[in-house]
Amino acid sequence: MSYGFLLFVSIAYLSFLFFIAFVVEKYWHKSARFLNTSLVYSLSLCAYCTAWTFYGSVGRASVTGIDFLGIYIGATIAVFLLPIIGRKMIRITKHEKINSVADFISSRYGKNTSIGAAVALLAVFSMIPYIGLQLKAISKSFFMIQTAQGAISNAYSGLFFHHDTTLLFTIILAFFIIIFGTKNIVTTERRPGLIATIAFESLIKLIAFLTIGVLVIIYFYRHWNANVINELLQDHYASTIVLQSENYPYLTWFSLIVLGALSFFFLPRQFHLGILENMDERHTQRAAWIFPLYLLLINLFVLPIALLGNILLKDKGIDGDSYVIMLPLFLKQNWLTIFVFLGGFSAATSMIIVSTLSLAYMVSNNLILPILLSMNKIQNRWNATNAASLKVIRNISIVVILLIAFLFEIFIAENISLVSIGLISFVGIAQLAPVGILSMYWKDANLKGALWAILSGFSVWAFCLILPIFININILPQSIMTHGLFGFSFLKPFHLFGVTGLDPITHGLLFSLSINFFMFVVVSLLTQKTSREIYQAEVFVDIFKNETQLEEKNISWRGDISNKNLLILLSNFLGEERSKYLFESYQNRHKIKTEANGIADSRMINFVEQILSSVIGAASARLMVESVTKEMPVNVEEMLRIIRESQQIISLNKELTKQSIELKKASVQLLQANDALKKIDEMKDEFLYTVTHEIRTPLTSIKALGEILYEHQDLTPEEKQKCLNAIVKETDRLSLLVSEVLNLEKYESGKYELVLSTFKLSTVYEQTIEAVSHFLKEKKIVIIHNLDEQDVTLCADKILIQQAFYNLITNAIKYVEPQIGKIEFLVEQLNPTQIKIILRDNGKGIPLEIQEQVFDKFFQVKNQLIKKPEGSGLGLAITKNIITLHQGIIYLTSQEQKGTTFYIELPLEQNTNEK
Repeated sequence: MSYGFLLFVSIAYLSFLFFIAFVVEKYWHKSARFLNTSLVYSLSLCAYCTAWTFYGSVGRASVTGIDFLGIYIGATIAVFLLPIIGRKMIRITKHEKINSVADFISSRYGKNTSIGAAVALLAVFSMIPYIGLQLKAISKSFFMIQTAQGAISNAYSGLFFHHDTTLLFTIILAFFIIIFGTKNIVTTERRPGLIATIAFESLIKLIAFLTIGVLVIIYFYRHWNANVINELLQDHYASTIVLQSENYPYLTWFSLIVLGALSFFFLPRQFHLGILENMDERHTQRAAWIFPLYLLLINLFVLPIALLGNILLKDKGIDGDSYVIMLPLFLKQNWLTIFVFLGGFSAATSMIIVSTLSLAYMVSNNLILPILLSMNKIQNRWNATNAASLKVIRNISIVVILLIAFLFEIFIAENISLVSIGLISFVGIAQLAPVGILSMYWKDANLKGALWAILSGFSVWAFCLILPIFININILPQSIMTHGLFGFSFLKPFHLFGVTGLDPITHGLLFSLSINFFMFVVVSLLTQKTSREIYQAEVFVDIFKNETQLEEKNISWRGDISNKNLLILLSNFLGEERSKYLFESYQNRHKIKTEANGIADSRMINFVEQILSSVIGAASARLMVESVTKEMPVNVEEMLRIIRESQQIISLNKELTKQSIELKKASVQLLQANDALKKIDEMKDEFLYTVTHEIRTPLTSIKALGEILYEHQDLTPEEKQKCLNAIVKETDRLSLLVSEVLNLEKYESGKYELVLSTFKLSTVYEQTIEAVSHFLKEKKIVIIHNLDEQDVTLCADKILIQQAFYNLITNAIKYVEPQIGKIEFLVEQLNPTQIKIILRDNGKGIPLEIQEQVFDKFFQVKNQLIKKPEGSGLGLAITKNIITLHQGIIYLTSQEQKGTTFYIELPLEQNTNEK
């Protein structure tokens, strides 16, 4: 495969990335709905998987086994916490207009420039080797593909290969970052083209890795019975994967998991993609399962690839980091080789792009600008310029960072594995974790503690892990490793304070983080906080609780500057037109009256500082505003008083909110009661209509029959008798209806007096069955009871009890099917003084949503279960009142098409003292 062809493919792929970014930037508003999704957000987070993942995981697995998974287990744990920790970080960054991890930590500790600079330096020292690692992966894979065509067994160590090509890629990437990364002067504005490109590259590297994994599985399948399997079982290199993973120290696993989790939040690229570029906090919930799924898929075939690489390539002088790119070449799959190369290229370039951009922001905002603003002559000159100078600084920072990473790749990284460089960088970034995480939850943390923590952790990390690199390339003497620094045996980089038995990464992580955390806590507890730190602690720790009250940070500034000069300051960065629009919009929104030459309101100063923070970072914005105002310091006592007043306002707001909620609840209850009354009124009207209809029906019949008798004197005696019988029947029906209505009124008003007597329950049952026997015979319904075994004696109103049984049994007869209908009348003794009567049928049943209403006297008219109403609909209402008069309860259970069961619980004797 020729050099020219491979170079053409690489440049064509980079050009396609340019095309994606350009199209998305141009048509962002049209594609925003698609790009602003949890899927794109989650895929952008997958920039976590770099060339280290794509090449280095296989390389580590080929030597040490499955411990490569530790980093990804840690990242999975971290992403599960993203909706908790990450969401809080997102809310803080949006509120404070933060634009980098250095800005995040600087803002928490009073917007101090010193700690911002310390974090920026730590990030640069940690990440430049990591960027160099990506360049090494590109150049190495490029070289291996070219040389493999003629001599696959040639080792590449010691060769100075194609650094001109790596330099070309570095220049192209710098060009890409400058165009799509620093186009917006406001660093907190989203970069859709950049994010779309990163998400696309995440898909490419995943598909490429899965493809080579499938090829390896197919190879194993086809050679299952061949000698290669015996070699797999017996070969030393293959067996090391299993043997070393079984005996690997648990402490190493723990350190890798911790590194994976901490780096997920504080790697500059992950902070940028996961926190700064987040447009919707809800996306963190989806990412909590999409990102782990991605990690699972991209690591699915690491072990099979490592196994096959050990079998086929290790004896040929090919190291594990190259297995992914060399296996398709060895198996003569050239098309796949190109695709895998592009996958690794995507993994490397996505990391380089975002990391370089993040570091450039930190270098310009936290290192260069504070120095410039601290120099009075340059400071005055700076205020008279526009944002072009800031863009130049950032662009130069990008070029310098990539150039240093390129030099690191040439002179240092050549003899270090991909994983080793990556882990060393992770340990460096982990030094930000105690200061960063505790800053959101511990109000007593202060600037001095944070500075001591970062500097001490940084020093131990550099001594334990960076110093040995320079010793290995003979820049520093080997005696430091064997005898210790300055001859002190307790200062050996890999055996600090005489501790042995730990691998270098675990050793460096445990010592650096332990000292870091110890210094942070102890110094914070022993020193005092400034007024700014107290306020910023309130903002960070209570961001969800106090966000509304903290929006107007009028306690931070008590300066003296005219509105005109304040507007000029903002215009230097955003332009006159945009600055004027922001200025006037804020004044109108908050009803701030201003005059051009008048003194600026403290809220306006805070607003301008926040806008500048989104451009040059919180610490530099603070310095910038301080340079043009004469700030009056706020002492600690006054700050505490203001915070207490703020807390009182918050408590008052909470109380008002509580009362407002209660008022809303009362309003809802009133509306519900009004609706209920309307429904009752409607049901009453329908009830009256039904009752008058029921009364009118027998009256009409009686009138018609009377007219027949009056007008037809020639009727036979039999016909006259038939008419008279019908009149008597309709009169009884009318009388019964009137009696039911009157009785119901008596029952509900409590005016009815029970006529108590002692009787057998079986007697009432038999009399009731006799009264309904013709209905039972007509529909051929079976009714059974257990009164032969459970007959009891009641002291009650016999007539009313019989009426209740009659209503329930006729109701059951009405709704069971003819011939297959079945009714059960059962009695249970609950205790010596109380019984339960169960009346069960296998009828149509009652829907669950209306079961509580069946005892309402207006219910039947509104919710009939049969086509035409039968009776007045008062039966169950009368029954419930009868049972209640007897100090009992009645309730039901029912399932549609499976029948209904009524339960009556009655005392055996009535307490005549209770009314």
